[in-house]
Amino acid sequence: MQKKIIFLVLGAIAILAASVFYYQSADTTKIIYRTAKVERGNIIKSVSASGELNSVVTVQVGSEISGQISELFVDYNTHVKAGQVIARIDPESFQARVKQAEAELSVAMALVATRKASVLQAKANEDLKRDYERKLVLRKKGVVSVSDVDKAHANWKEAEARIKIAEAEVLHALAQVEQKMATLNIAKVNFKNTYIRSPVNGVVIGRDVDVGQTVAASLQAPVLFTIAKNLSKMQVETNIDEADIGQIREGQATKFTVDAYPVMKFNGIVTQIRKKPLTVQNVVTYTVVIAADNTEQKLLPGMTANVQVEVSNRRNVIRLPNKALRFAPPGINSRVVSKGVGSGMGAAQSNARPDRAARREQAQARMKQMIKALSLNPDQQARVREFGQHMRQRIRTLAQGGRGPGFRDAIKKLRKENSTKIMTILTPAQKTKFQAIIASRLSNPEAPGKVWILKDGKPSSVNVIIGVGDGNVTELVRGNLKEGQLVLTGIKRGNDG
Repeated sequence: MQKKIIFLVLGAIAILAASVFYYQSADTTKIIYRTAKVERGNIIKSVSASGELNSVVTVQVGSEISGQISELFVDYNTHVKAGQVIARIDPESFQARVKQAEAELSVAMALVATRKASVLQAKANEDLKRDYERKLVLRKKGVVSVSDVDKAHANWKEAEARIKIAEAEVLHALAQVEQKMATLNIAKVNFKNTYIRSPVNGVVIGRDVDVGQTVAASLQAPVLFTIAKNLSKMQVETNIDEADIGQIREGQATKFTVDAYPVMKFNGIVTQIRKKPLTVQNVVTYTVVIAADNTEQKLLPGMTANVQVEVSNRRNVIRLPNKALRFAPPGINSRVVSKGVGSGMGAAQSNARPDRAARREQAQARMKQMIKALSLNPDQQARVREFGQHMRQRIRTLAQGGRGPGFRDAIKKLRKENSTKIMTILTPAQKTKFQAIIASRLSNPEAPGKVWILKDGKPSSVNVIIGVGDGNVTELVRGNLKEGQLVLTGIKRGNDG
């Protein structure tokens, strides 16, 4: 019995010692957070792509006639001027055709002269008409017979017919002359085309023929030379993904590199966004043309350019580290935004409210900015608020049905419809400003976010409105944070030191 009591006492002592050790360890264990400062600086957001360098104007020089190349006057990299002879097709057969056409024209012109003489000969018999008229008078007097009158009339009509035939033959001969002249002109043009000339000032970057080679121009002109009009001006044709094309605008600044000069950065400007989509393996892209200066002639056609299109450039703004926006203390749902850390169910129930408050604050700020920027009158302001209220009601109805895969697309569609409605009540000047606001929002989007700070030694969340980010830092548009303030970015582990 005494042993049993001793074992019970020893067990109780052991349990008590373990509890004391556990609580002492718990008291001494403290979470150490990683922090980063809220700083001021620049944020440059860009879209990456690659493309091929080409001259702004590239001309392919072909041949309109078939024949053998007898002479070449230029080679690769030769500078040429417009109208300069760069090659010659053997002209012997074309020269012979010109002489043949000239001879045929001479024959046709001689035939015209013969036909005109025939007309004169036919007109020489015009006295047959007078003979007929005299016999007609004599017939009335009974001097000649009826048959003599009829014969004289027939001779007169026959002479008239011969005149008309001769005149028609003259017209036919003149038409043949025109035909032979056209044939001669074609022969002369073909002979002239034996000289292959440069259509533009530029540099020969491609030569596809050699002396002695025969070119055949049948359905299309064969390409003999490729001439770059001006290599001091180049362009990059790059393909931008459909997810990023909405951020691209004409006039945006770009920088790109080429493998030949990996350290150098070349500047460019977006000059064209082609609306024709390109679909490769279900990936939709759009061609964006970027103009670049090549005064130093370092860029060559065909080089691959790695392009960075600057879609947003925010200067001297307050920046939040992206790690702070992604971080949530242990046991806290990172999707939930809360102004403070509570305990139990009460804190969890109040977490959704700041999210809605942040979005409402964002919407109100946008409304004020738009009213001020567009100088909306009271009637326009009322209509815009009416449109916004109707849109929010539809969004709430969609949210009640569940936030499925198509929820975001439906929201985008509703916002686009709302913008279209607003456009209907604006003046032309206001429409231009409103389109600029929409474009600015696409380039500089705003969204609600949340970061955590230490308050009385405990993590406390702060709702913020964030803007453009470059992957490392994001602009703080609005929020109860000051420059230099520390935000939580992570937890230090035991081996972090």
